[in-house]
Amino acid sequence: MTPETSAPASGTPEESPSAIEETFADVEDPATVRIPTGKVPGLDAVKAWEGARVDATTTPIGAELFLGPGRSAVVLLKSYDGLSARGSGEAELRYWRKRNLFTEGPVEVMDPVVVDGQQLQHARGSSSLSLVDWFVHAVEGLTVEVLFLLPLDFSETEREEYIAQVMATLEFE
Repeated sequence: MTPETSAPASGTPEESPSAIEETFADVEDPATVRIPTGKVPGLDAVKAWEGARVDATTTPIGAELFLGPGRSAVVLLKSYDGLSARGSGEAELRYWRKRNLFTEGPVEVMDPVVVDGQQLQHARGSSSLSLVDWFVHAVEGLTVEVLFLLPLDFSETEREEYIAQVMATLEFE
């Protein structure tokens, strides 16, 4: 057994909290434009891409980076608590797959990611206008959502790069 695992009473090794690996820890060029998070309880900090226009006056808060005529990268952030929160990331994911207003057609459930020591569920789809990636973290009556809308012509590499640049800067309270 390695130091990162321990054997519970069942005898099956489990990962300890110190063994959780940050999904976006190796991002070489993280986002640099601060997004004020005052309207998003549960978030302490997040940044958008260089050159992005930030709007923190409405809910959800967000940022948009214009990439050319009819093309932009968008990140939206919001949180809610109390009765609106479904209690777990998995429950939020099941609900979002059926009821979201951002995707058309099937929504693919992706592997969870770890950001700032917290696990977030991840779903992916598209609309006639955008590629859509949605991340959710839900605990103790608080749900935090991060939504990306990216150009349809982005390659998988571009999509992952733009998401990673922002997610690497995300910090929870």
